Amino acid sequence: MLFNEERGSISQKRHHTYKHLRQTPSRSSIRSPSETFALNCPHVTDANNEQVRIEVTWTKDDTIWLKIENGERKIYNKLSSFEKKRVGKKSVLHVTLNKGRYIFAYDELTGDFGMEIRPVIADQDEGIWQCHVTVHQKGDTYTLTSRSRVKNVQKYQQSKDGSRSQLNPLLYQEDSIAPKKEPISSFTRHEHNTIEISR
Repeated sequence: MLFNEERGSISQKRHHTYKHLRQTPSRSSIRSPSETFALNCPHVTDANNEQVRIEVTWTKDDTIWLKIENGERKIYNKLSSFEKKRVGKKSVLHVTLNKGRYIFAYDELTGDFGMEIRPVIADQDEGIWQCHVTVHQKGDTYTLTSRSRVKNVQKYQQSKDGSRSQLNPLLYQEDSIAPKKEPISSFTRHEHNTIEISR
């Protein structure tokens, strides 16, 4: 993550150059274990408003890997590095976990949040990855979630003599926006005044 600060002769302007995470690939894309996995979180349009407080939580299955609240890390797992930049009352963070393979971006200036895994190790990274963005503004709270799956899929190759040999495990990544026909259960957490949907 690079930051450039430009100073004008009359007023000070702050600019940042932010390498946005790649868009999540389309459904049924197949990746080798040496490639990347990306999960973009729901965008928060008014994140730069001083009245808006944001929490972002990234999970794999039932494990929280990282939780950031108002630019401060609250929960983290296998921390490798933590870089933070404050612009006014807003924060821009770049966090790496798990020997630097898990890369998290948290930008309250643009409202962009996301993660990448580089490189993917299928047997360690497979599971349902989710990004929960909770926004607090003027007494109201709402939570948005994006999710995507890393699958360890065994593929077999049929040889000319009819025998089957196993190929390297491949990674199958699903786009979280793709429609699925699964039962959805929802519940309300009254003490936090939030609504959460889980599959």
